[in-house]
Formats: sequence, C-alpha cells, structure tokens
Amino acid sequence: MQVAIVTHTYDNGTVEMVTEALEFRGADVFRLNTDQYPTSVPLYGHWGTGVASEQILSIDGVDVDFHAMDAIWYRRYRGGRQLPQSLGQYRSAALKETDLTLYGAIAASRAFQLDPVSSVRRCDHKELQTRVAIDSGLLVPPILFTNSAEAARAFIVSADGPVIAKMQSHFAIHQGDQEQVVFTTEVDPQNLDSLERLKYCPMIFQHRVAKRFDIRSIVVGKQVFSARFDPKTIPNTDLDWRMSGVETIEYWEAFELPAAESDALLRLTASMGLNYAAADFVMDTEGNYQFLEINASGEWFWLEESCGLQISDAIAGVLLGELPRV
Repeated sequence: MQVAIVTHTYDNGTVEMVTEALEFRGADVFRLNTDQYPTSVPLYGHWGTGVASEQILSIDGVDVDFHAMDAIWYRRYRGGRQLPQSLGQYRSAALKETDLTLYGAIAASRAFQLDPVSSVRRCDHKELQTRVAIDSGLLVPPILFTNSAEAARAFIVSADGPVIAKMQSHFAIHQGDQEQVVFTTEVDPQNLDSLERLKYCPMIFQHRVAKRFDIRSIVVGKQVFSARFDPKTIPNTDLDWRMSGVETIEYWEAFELPAAESDALLRLTASMGLNYAAADFVMDTEGNYQFLEINASGEWFWLEESCGLQISDAIAGVLLGELPRV
C-alpha cells in the first residue's frame, strides 16, 4: 500500500513515528514537504473525458501519483513559504493559486484521507464545534463569541465567578526579534473599558472552571487516548498549561476518559467528519468533565513519548484500513 504524508520540512517527530509504524506494516510512504511547493516540487494534473486522469508530484525526484495513493495523512500545510518577496504585488496571487492547486490535487484524490481538508477546515469554526459538542452530550462551560463590548460586559458581570478571554486561532505577534504568543487570559473586571476594542477584533469569553486536572484526549478513528496534567505541579499553569508547555511534558500521565465522555467525544468527531482530533477537557473540582475545544491538527507527540500512548500505531492502522474508521 502507498501512503502520502502532507506536512512540512520543520514538522516534529510525529511524522517519523507514524512513518515507522506504516513501514513496519509494509507500506510505501511518501513525504510531501509543502513548504517546498511550488518552488521545488513540480505538480501537474491531467483530466478529460476519455483521458486517464493523474495528479503527479515530483518528490525528491520521484514522481508520485496522488490518484494511486491508498491513503493520505493531511498533517500540516505550509505551501508557498519559499515564494520570493521579489514577486511583489503578485506574491499574494501566486500564494492563493499555490494553495488552491495543491488543495485541489488532494481533494480530487480517491485515496482515504485522514482527514479531508474540508473536514479539517470545518473544525476551525469553534461556534460549530461547540454546538455539536453540546448536541453530542458533552458539558460545556458558558461561552460567548462577540465583537460587542456591551454583550461582553453583560456576560462578565452576570458570571458567578471569573471569566477568561481567548482567541479563535492560535497565533503569535512579532515585535522585532521577540515573539509574543496569545494565550488564554483572565478578564480583569476593573478594566472593562478596554472591551471597546472588540469592535476591531472579536474574542471568545468563557466562564473559568475551577479545575483539578487538564485533560487532552486524542481521537484516532474510533479509539480515544487520554492523558491528564495536574496544574498544581508547575506554577502558573492553572490558566493555560501551554504557557509552560515543554516544562509540563514529564508531568502528564496516561488516563482513561470515562465512557460517557468518551462516547460523546466520538459522536462529536464523527459529526465533524474527523478520524483524528485532539480534544481538551478540564476535570473540575466537583469531578465533572467539561469540554473546551477540539483541534483537527492538535499535537500528541509528548503523550506517546511520556505516557506510552500508542497513537502513532493507531494512526497507521486507520490509514491502512486495519482499524475502524469513521
């Protein structure tokens, strides 16, 4: 069987983990580093009535037909990163065409895809995933999506406790050589005048949950792998453990999500058309499991290395059709 992995040159060790698991099963694996496309990776597609269709990419000098693939793992995308700035005003147009053409080649493939780009992009809509999570039976802390200062103030004032603010996407702001990542923050009730700036950029507000544990659950096909982290082990991780992400690695421990939440999570991912997702929960001080969000491309490498969860093996099994798929 042939499997294509769509990623980029600087991706982490998860690609090697899954590649090793696939090759152990006898699969031929082709890695497409999308940051090298289109400048160093030629692509052509032939179509037409009565014509043998093909979608050929030249990867490290080897022609790979996406139509001949048995499976595609859509892991990461960085297309057009090497397009020169000298293209000037035409660079944005070239980048758009670059994206559309490669996305089109992937979408047109008849191979099993983990996961289709359309499903991955659909999961970006946090309003949608929140609604589906509630419909699936998961407990969700009250949440507000808004660009209205008035609505945000009303939500904050009416909350029975602290409120946190966060963004739809994870991004960084660069000031010179310094990178400032935007993490979850607690709203200062004495500084509500600053909410007027919402008219320039919407935000998400949510009741802050008093937590015992952070939980990350990885869905692969119809399996759920979970681990938990106790924020008391490292200072200043109670609000957002990602602020000290590397430091937390050794403190995560394998954990079994209760059947009710596990089944509801699988209903959620199935409804979103996903065979893979990383879901974040918190266990509150009363022992309830409260859902925060899912990410169709969320990370898991440290959960395998530190907790022994066999996630790469499961991904390989789903890609090759050896394990149940959604």
